[in-house]
Amino acid sequence: MSAKTVMLLALLSAFSRAGLNIVDRKQIGHKQLSIIGLNFLNNIFPSALWALLIIAFSGNPDALLSSFLSWHVIIFSGLVQLTAYAYSYAFRYLTVNQVTLASKFADLFIPIGLLLTIGTWTWGNYIFSITTTLVCFPIFLMCNAAKETNMTGAVIICLALTIQASFAPILVSPADSISSYHSVLIFSASVMLWRSLWAFFPAVWQYRLWLPVIPVLVMSPLFYTRTILTLTTQISFIYAVGNPLSMVAWPILNMTGFIAMLLAIFFLHDTVNKVEIYAIIFISFLVLIRFFTV
Repeated sequence: MSAKTVMLLALLSAFSRAGLNIVDRKQIGHKQLSIIGLNFLNNIFPSALWALLIIAFSGNPDALLSSFLSWHVIIFSGLVQLTAYAYSYAFRYLTVNQVTLASKFADLFIPIGLLLTIGTWTWGNYIFSITTTLVCFPIFLMCNAAKETNMTGAVIICLALTIQASFAPILVSPADSISSYHSVLIFSASVMLWRSLWAFFPAVWQYRLWLPVIPVLVMSPLFYTRTILTLTTQISFIYAVGNPLSMVAWPILNMTGFIAMLLAIFFLHDTVNKVEIYAIIFISFLVLIRFFTV
């Protein structure tokens, strides 16, 4: 898989994940649905659907079962879920913009983590990571002036993202041949099933909050929109981060917060200040430059 393909997959994952943020804001922020219960339901439905589709088209449930029991899948899904919990913790103490910036600052450390785990290093990609992070520095100053930054939350996000990114190429099946495409699709279904299990444990203690929501949820078009976005996000994400060239993917993946800001203008009628708009434009410009120079 070429670096351009990795970047396009990362961009697809970032846009679809930003769409998930918009849907979650609508469901949780506007409709006040249970966060824990909604997290479980939003995981179990797409993962079960994807697993059934894999079995139906492959006719080989043993392959999915074997992947599901693989320690690679268990550890990778655990890292993904831990990162999700890190974001949940950070959102208790940081603003949305500060969380977005903390994600971008992880780009400075992810290439070093990849160097230590798989021995991959490209100065061009590292410069790309640095420049896309420096563009965000004015927003950091603006956020810090408006509200004191909780450094613990920011460090936890950086650490979680760096660990996840560093070990992803080792844990995810390589997607560089026709046969491996099938294996990665199975891998993605297994990861999603495990994430549903991780989400089930906290949800089971609050079942009274989300069980009554199920009939309302399954009748909502947002629920099925989120299912499609979840499948798109997870599959493109696994393809992008499981590649040895994943260093070029992470600066794009960590743009998700900025893309969500842009989408929120159109779908939620949110406002974005000029500094944030300039940052989005500059980062997009840098992505285009890197795309045509890799």
